[in-house]
Amino acid sequence: MTDTITSSPADIQASAKLDATRLIASVVPRVSTISCERLAFRNFCTVFRASSCASVANWLRK
Repeated sequence: MTDTITSSPADIQASAKLDATRLIASVVPRVSTISCERLAFRNFCTVFRASSCASVANWLRK
């Protein structure tokens, strides 16, 4: 006679979610900063990064 072990998919998904939240907490976002003195030597579009493609399109239409 063999034993069969079954588990609920909810248990697997819950443990995966816990692992993902641990990973998210350990990631530090990288931020690039440029001093105001250096702005004169750079192109406006390369210094200020847009939050979305739509905002770039709106800015270019002006």
